[in-house]
Amino acid sequence: MNPTEHHDERDQVTSDIHSLRATLNATTKAHAQTSEDLRQSEERFRLLVQSIEDYAIFMLDPAGYVVSWNPGAEKIKGYREEEILGKHFAVFYRSEDRTQGQPMRGLEIAAREGIYRDAGWRIRKDGTQFWAEVAIAALRDDEGRLVGYGKVTRDLTERKQTDEILRQSEERFRGMIESIEDYAIFMLDPSGHVVSWNRGAQRLKGYTEAEVIGQHFSIFYPPEDSANHLPERLLRRAAEEGRTEHEGWRVRKDGTRFWADVVITALHDHGGNLVGFVKVTRDLTERRRATEERIHLAQERSARQTAEESVRMRDEFLSVAAHELKTPVTSLLLQTQLMARRLNRTGTLDAEATKRAIAMVEEQTQKISDLVNRLLDVSRVANGRLALERSDASIGRLVFGAVERSRLLAPNRRFDLVAPETLIANVDAMRLEQVVTNLLDNAVKYSVEGPIEVTVSQPDPTRVRIVVRDYGPGVPEAKRSSLFDQFYQAEARSHQGGMGLGLYISEQIVQLHGGELTAEFPPEGGSEFVVNLPRDPLPGKPETP
Repeated sequence: MNPTEHHDERDQVTSDIHSLRATLNATTKAHAQTSEDLRQSEERFRLLVQSIEDYAIFMLDPAGYVVSWNPGAEKIKGYREEEILGKHFAVFYRSEDRTQGQPMRGLEIAAREGIYRDAGWRIRKDGTQFWAEVAIAALRDDEGRLVGYGKVTRDLTERKQTDEILRQSEERFRGMIESIEDYAIFMLDPSGHVVSWNRGAQRLKGYTEAEVIGQHFSIFYPPEDSANHLPERLLRRAAEEGRTEHEGWRVRKDGTRFWADVVITALHDHGGNLVGFVKVTRDLTERRRATEERIHLAQERSARQTAEESVRMRDEFLSVAAHELKTPVTSLLLQTQLMARRLNRTGTLDAEATKRAIAMVEEQTQKISDLVNRLLDVSRVANGRLALERSDASIGRLVFGAVERSRLLAPNRRFDLVAPETLIANVDAMRLEQVVTNLLDNAVKYSVEGPIEVTVSQPDPTRVRIVVRDYGPGVPEAKRSSLFDQFYQAEARSHQGGMGLGLYISEQIVQLHGGELTAEFPPEGGSEFVVNLPRDPLPGKPETP
């Protein structure tokens, strides 16, 4: 090798040495940085673990001896760090668990599978037990060698106690539901299929639990209700409103029916999702039967009372009618007998006496005619043959005529009339005048002082209003509901005369006109009878009762 070649080779070696030294320096610096980063990471992790108090987080060596301890471990297990380091973690287990080898079995599973999870009772330093949720993770180096375990323990005693209380409560509730025999109490899934069944349901509906679980609850409904989708409608209503109640017929397994009161309540989870229904059914067949029997007895009693009342009213009516007819008939008989005696004695009749007798006969005959006409009107109403003969008429003139006739019959009474002649309505003038006359007769009969006021008005363009007001004693409140009944006055005020048909017939006539007849009793006393009529016939209104 010449000197030049030797010199070049030496320079290359020198260069390679410098390059290797630079690489070594860089590698050393990088390793140092990595070590520092690792140290800082480990320090941060250590600080994080040390700051956690709700979890016991500590390390075990491969044999299970404690090599680290955090404040959470001290808080949960009661050991200080200097007391527990170097001790085997089996001290946290109950003696029976240690006897069965549970601690080492957990380490074996963690070493084999990477992690072991468990929940069970553990022991604190003071000997008290707590319910723990445990995770043990196997720790390995870069070459896969087991270097220890990381163990995390959480105290779930309070939740365990809560769960146990809830479990016991649910167990008691389930036992209570199972023991109830008077109510069918069971659960349905959201689509209506049976998922639970109690003893009362079996007694009431006849199905055993094995027969009915999974069946749709529509099997308890009669075919007509199922065809009308009643079961589905009840579930939909319960889901929308929270609960629904229904009474109706239900069907037992043997096909017999019973009357049931049913309450369906929707069940939702914490998220508000429908998870099913609770259905409570009560058999009310006996109560329904007893209610029907009471109703039947009440109807029989009412029918009997109605029949008795009809007989009583008939007898009262016959008595009153006989009395009312007897008076004019007796007068007629006396007049004819008197005229016959005079004629027999003298052979002639005095003109003045004859005139008075004829007037008396005419008056009494008119009374008989009025009585017979009223009886005929009642018969027409009862048989639907009381009809109207309408025409346009002046209501003022019609009422004026009725008032004038009342003045002739009661010359000592004062009548105040306000009745415009221009008010025209399409009415049965004869029948409407009959109504006004009846009201005036009552006012004269049942009031002895004060004026009788008659007013005709038009409250709106389509209606007519007639008011007859007196200042008599009025009608007792207890009797007002019977005021328009047949024979009311014959029963309550027969001493005043009349058969009590006037108001009844008047009301029927007014109603045929499409109006109404009402009675009011002002605080200052007296009575006020009000006729409200349409001016024209109501379309489609029948004019026979």
